[in-house]
Amino acid sequence: MNTLAIDLPDVGEGVAEAELGEWSVAVGDSIEEDQVLAVVMTDKAAVEIPSPVDGKVLALHGDVGEVLAVGSVLIELETKDTTNNPLSNNHHSNHQQSSKPHNNRPLTSPVVRKLAREHNIDLHQVPGSGKHGRILKEDFLAFLGQQTSKAHTIASVATTAAIEDSQITTTKMAGIRRKIAEKMQQSKQHIPHFSYGEEVDMTALEAMRSSLNNARDSDQPKLTLLPFLSKAIVKAIKHYPQMNCRYDDTTEEIMQYHPIHLGIATQTPQGLTVPVVHNMQQYNLWDCAQSIADISGRAKNGKTSPQEMSGSTITISSLGALGGIFTTPIINYPEVAIIGVNKLFDKLVLENGEVVSHKCMNLSASFDHRVIDGAEAAEFIQTIKRYLENPALAII
Repeated sequence: MNTLAIDLPDVGEGVAEAELGEWSVAVGDSIEEDQVLAVVMTDKAAVEIPSPVDGKVLALHGDVGEVLAVGSVLIELETKDTTNNPLSNNHHSNHQQSSKPHNNRPLTSPVVRKLAREHNIDLHQVPGSGKHGRILKEDFLAFLGQQTSKAHTIASVATTAAIEDSQITTTKMAGIRRKIAEKMQQSKQHIPHFSYGEEVDMTALEAMRSSLNNARDSDQPKLTLLPFLSKAIVKAIKHYPQMNCRYDDTTEEIMQYHPIHLGIATQTPQGLTVPVVHNMQQYNLWDCAQSIADISGRAKNGKTSPQEMSGSTITISSLGALGGIFTTPIINYPEVAIIGVNKLFDKLVLENGEVVSHKCMNLSASFDHRVIDGAEAAEFIQTIKRYLENPALAII
């Protein structure tokens, strides 16, 4: 019999670590090939880790809620002697050692490293309580608290003690919700947002949408606003390709994409996620509708793959009927633009000397002001407005 150590694999674009969401097996369990061993959480999705072989669980590395580095040992299995299996190795101690850092750099998360830089603290001085001495955020905050003045500490304790425990409900932020918080904070800290709003007359589009829905085939999806907006964005990007970019602020490089990978911000039971329709430029109106309905539906049910949750180059954010009059959407880092959709409303306008009712809607957009100038942003939204107010131009 041999011992097989299974490492945490690369679970998505640019992901260096993942949170252990749940164990699907326990020590002593007999398992089969492809059986799910654990579920890990990234800022993109929940990812199932399957077993590559039949075997028996010898050890589990990590507690639920712990953040693990990609490449660290996740689980150890006892397997049958398979000399041709390159994964098998009976040197148990080597596997234990492989999950440790290979240099003097303290093992911790990017969030903690950033906090250390902000507070000018040497992480070598911070004791870590995580596996293999990993410095958790709680460890850093505790150490930081010890460095503050005694007077400040006493005042904080006194203020906290004034509130009875029974009046406080404390919930640890974990899983997708924690990843969402980290992503939003990263975006606001790194990107100087510039917001721009515009009113759009949707009367012609709503008439076309109603007509197409009434005439659609039984196998065609019902058209919402998003397919029309997607087509308008695709058309507008032809004139303003700089909107379909990502900005790497570490290398100070702007990556302009030719294909349009459209992120669809989607509310799920676990929180806000952004599944991606890749190569949106190749789809007609009905294909857009089907792709958006399919990817957002599977995202709500947690059925998307890591590939379908990554790679977006520009994002749409829509609150539907809850969309309000104006929003300030947060850019999906490291993109440079996001288009927000607000609710439809009736507006009385003067037309040929007569007061008539039109269907209107506000677009709310945010841009990375390091990359996109205000005039460019305004022109881009005005172009989208023109396509939405003349929907035939957008869909032909």
